[in-house]
Amino acid sequence: MLEEFRPAVIKYSGKDEKKMYARINAYADEIEIKENNNVSSDVYGLIKSSKISCLLGGEEIDYLPYYDKNKNILIGYLFKGYEGGKYVFYTRTKKILMESKKAYSSLQRSFPTRFVDKKEYFIGENGKPLQLVSLSKKEILGLLNESEKIKAKEFLKENKIRLKKESEIISLLKYVDSLQ
Repeated sequence: MLEEFRPAVIKYSGKDEKKMYARINAYADEIEIKENNNVSSDVYGLIKSSKISCLLGGEEIDYLPYYDKNKNILIGYLFKGYEGGKYVFYTRTKKILMESKKAYSSLQRSFPTRFVDKKEYFIGENGKPLQLVSLSKKEILGLLNESEKIKAKEFLKENKIRLKKESEIISLLKYVDSLQ
């Protein structure tokens, strides 16, 4: 979650509409906006629509459908990492409230109630709901068709890529898109 408002461009159907100040409220999954950066300015929530996106700090944020870990379709704000001819890659930082934990012995540690960031990764084909994936080679390769999977495995082995970083996933998707 961005604590401070930063300059942003609100887009409607891909066209720049208005320059404002914005920040992400990851706990409520919304983009908060205001007209100027004054402390006393009113803060509003951006309308949640797939036609409305936001360019914030050089990163595009889209409101898109995705599958969660239970295969339910949800919709929320995701950061665009890569958009190719066939595949797209998005990330999302989620805020989770962790309850306090009391130490029951001197060998354990107490933890106060706190918010913890959890990063999620999504891959999908353009125009379809995104799939939640972990940083696992097997899971990511499972989203590809058979011919792409064979070439992708060769690419990963040749370049010694383990798919444990966002940049490695993006390079794989760029390679697979170049096969089209």
